Amino acid sequence: MRLEKHWTTIRGLGGGLLAGLSLNHGQVLFMWLGIALLWSVSRNVSVSFLWGLVAVLVSHSWLLSLHPLTWIGIPAPMSLPIAIGIWFFCGLFAGSLVCFWALISNYFLLVGSRDRDSWAKFAGVVVLSCLWGLAEVLLAHYPLFWIGVGGSVLPGDRALAGLARWFGAGGLAAIQLLIGFWLWHTFVAFQRGLGWIKPLVLGLSFVVLAHVFGSSLLIDEIGTNPIPVAFWQSDIPTRKKFSEEQQLRLPSSLQESLSKAKDLSASWLVAPEGTLNTNQELLSPAPVPLLSGGFRWERGGQRSSLLVFEKGETTYSVAVDKHRLVPLGERTPKLF
Repeated sequence: MRLEKHWTTIRGLGGGLLAGLSLNHGQVLFMWLGIALLWSVSRNVSVSFLWGLVAVLVSHSWLLSLHPLTWIGIPAPMSLPIAIGIWFFCGLFAGSLVCFWALISNYFLLVGSRDRDSWAKFAGVVVLSCLWGLAEVLLAHYPLFWIGVGGSVLPGDRALAGLARWFGAGGLAAIQLLIGFWLWHTFVAFQRGLGWIKPLVLGLSFVVLAHVFGSSLLIDEIGTNPIPVAFWQSDIPTRKKFSEEQQLRLPSSLQESLSKAKDLSASWLVAPEGTLNTNQELLSPAPVPLLSGGFRWERGGQRSSLLVFEKGETTYSVAVDKHRLVPLGERTPKLF
């Protein structure tokens, strides 16, 4: 019994590690295996919590690279503890969400097992998978969610990602939950010698068809003319971006880039995230439309946003807040 408990914990930790590596490197197969291991421990709420904790601690280990935080006014002795605290808080939050999902999972799976009806059990798995996907859609509107199972298919599996045109990122998350359950169910059937070939074939057919349909949705049936777009990369480290010297130089550099984009007959100029300060105006009307990252005040709070400057304007006309995409920084260092 004790050995089985340790083995369950190892599966949960290993599954979280694989999921975290998938989110960090875009390896979709790691995510499927990680989810399969999550299904295997979903009856154990505490181990499910560990799965979510480890997944985010691994995938968001780049938060530690925020240290030192002295460039935003935090005293040096407090910098590392704060960075570690933010990192660990994100892991605890994710673990709590997976823990709550596991509680619901226990109810559905127990109902299916008690009725000894495989279709009832499968229906429960579908509901649980869709619930996870729906939760990701809802969480995407808040700053404590940046990347989930739905987004893990990119950039490694563009074909499956094509299904987002039908189901969105939440649908992609649900599909991967189903794939993970299939992998675990097939493994258990094989281990017990209970007719594993049929679920293997059905599952492979589902995966293949999902990729075929996803690929077909990526094909643009209506041909369009290419749009010339100019890109400007300021190439300024984040810690130096807010220095007085850079703040004086950046507006004129941006204006020069807009003029060059016009000379190149570009339809748009795209500038990087955080280029513009809070509610900053251009030095002169934009000769071409500008899409840039910047900051703005909204409802008494500062937002990091995508800003659109129309041709001939000096202030932005359209803004889309992107706080959920980049929690505290602009760069995601590789894990290794």
